[in-house]
Amino acid sequence: MRKFIISALIFVLVFSIAAPGFTAAAEDDFDAKTPVTIDGVKYENVALEKSYERTGDVYDGKWTDTGTDGKPLGKMTDGVVAANGNDEAIGCYKGGETSVTIDLGQAYAIKQVTTDLYGFAEWGIPDPSVAEVTVSVSSDGKSFAKIGDAEKSDEIPKEGWKLRLFTLTLDQTVAARYVRVTYKIQGTFCWTSEVAVFGSEDLSGSSQPPETSSESSQPAESSAAGSQPAAQSKASTSSTASAKESSAPADSEEQAEESLTWLYILIGVVVVVVAVGIAVVVANKKKKE
Repeated sequence: MRKFIISALIFVLVFSIAAPGFTAAAEDDFDAKTPVTIDGVKYENVALEKSYERTGDVYDGKWTDTGTDGKPLGKMTDGVVAANGNDEAIGCYKGGETSVTIDLGQAYAIKQVTTDLYGFAEWGIPDPSVAEVTVSVSSDGKSFAKIGDAEKSDEIPKEGWKLRLFTLTLDQTVAARYVRVTYKIQGTFCWTSEVAVFGSEDLSGSSQPPETSSESSQPAESSAAGSQPAAQSKASTSSTASAKESSAPADSEEQAEESLTWLYILIGVVVVVVAVGIAVVVANKKKKE
């Protein structure tokens, strides 16, 4: 009888995990290929497989992101996130400041930007806890405006490496074609594997990047230092209404999925309760006999 009850409880646990809406992934996992849902709206990684330019000195070895032609190998936007700092998915550049400027190919409504940074003292790779990551955007690839500083996660141990994720999530989407991520580290090696830009093609409700006077392809943070993040600028009432309307299908879809999940769980619990009840009746009957 005891074995039966334990088996039934295990069944409920497995059933709950397998039901739609549940995930076994840890919160700290960085998945560049899976869309994110924020406030009921789904955003794809629009930077996947997109071309980019970088600053920073070339680094040799299996962790380099520079080909023999001097151009980036594409590690920063291939969707492959390093499992640890010794993974060949790492694309290293040398110098105290490195920027990666991605051309998305068209304007997108950008909501979130995420990247990773590894540290390893024995190799002289600086601790990401002392790093700063900023995000700038542009419509023409010439004039860039800073839209915010990425927030760093708590330290994530990775087989002796120190990993932190840096994420900027905007209150309001900003429309831009070019996204620049700038890493400021207190050391020599910028040890990162991916830049994910989550956005959508629906530009309604998105603000435009602040105007800047910079015409250089180099980081133009100083020209935007005094401006507020574009995500904080005010949108018109009609634009806000349009954005809410566009998010309605996503909200309904999530609610339906959540309802289905709880239905599966309820069915599983009922099945277990009925089975346990039958087992108890049978056991009592056998005792009387």
